[in-house]
Amino acid sequence: MELPALAGTAFAVVVIGCYLLESFFFLSKNPQEPEYIRPRIPLIGHLLGLNKYGSGNYFTKVGVDAKSKVFSAPIFSFKFYIIAERKFISSIQRNARTISFAPFAAKAAHNFSGADDKATNLQDHLGGGPEAKEFDRVQRTTLAAGPELDDMSLVATQVKLEIVDKLAANALESPETGVPIDLFAWVKHTVGLSATEGMFGPLNPFKNPDHEADFWTFADKAYGP
Repeated sequence: MELPALAGTAFAVVVIGCYLLESFFFLSKNPQEPEYIRPRIPLIGHLLGLNKYGSGNYFTKVGVDAKSKVFSAPIFSFKFYIIAERKFISSIQRNARTISFAPFAAKAAHNFSGADDKATNLQDHLGGGPEAKEFDRVQRTTLAAGPELDDMSLVATQVKLEIVDKLAANALESPETGVPIDLFAWVKHTVGLSATEGMFGPLNPFKNPDHEADFWTFADKAYGP
């Protein structure tokens, strides 16, 4: 068989195989699962869309054509479950024992940030063991209304004031011309540093400009192009 014909045959086999494998995943769908949204490119179509548009923009585009505002976007045997209507969120929150975000958060932490198994298990208070349950308890206590949250907010506010004072001092050095700044970059830095200082304290890793830049790179790739 000539090379072009062989290549064409191999390509056809791969394409047909992809469609058959995708059909297998769709036919094995549990009846209780939300509607499946099939990608234009079998198996990896959703993955390519996420890489191109970011999760928020891509699932918004996909949701426009969905019959239901709760749907699934499968990638091989892995599935994203998307809630595109706010009115459903409260119902899900009331059924936290039936539908929990904890396993998805742990999976996302592992896939997006490269966290090791120990750090991943801490994110799942349902199946991560006693350490994960204690981590969840401390986290909820700290972020609940009360003295712990007040302390964090106080630290964050103090850091904001220090940054604003520094900006004002720089402006006073050139009272006639002022000091030009990139307002968007300054606000990102101020909000990011103050919030993380309240969370991590004096050992805040985001004081390192490289870590701060890495965080915003991650945020841009995770939520939009």
